[in-house]
Amino acid sequence: MIAAGLQGLRHKTSWRDKASAYYAKRDMLDELLSRLQFQLPLCPSADNIAAIAAGHDTVRKDIGKRLFEANAGEDQRLKGDKH
Repeated sequence: MIAAGLQGLRHKTSWRDKASAYYAKRDMLDELLSRLQFQLPLCPSADNIAAIAAGHDTVRKDIGKRLFEANAGEDQRLKGDKH
């Protein structure tokens, strides 16, 4: 009975999609830290910092989009069960 409930929950939620997005976020933060610690010149210019910020913003938007899509898919599946 519990196994069937967990199986149903797994199909109705986006655990894998959400986990993938959170792992991507972790990797993004690791990359950002690496860039800040090891890849900037000794005296970074405004352009160097702007490039890092732009890359960071792009990845954050992608992760937000992935989470939004996972949640929307989950909501759609849950609505489908109510009707």
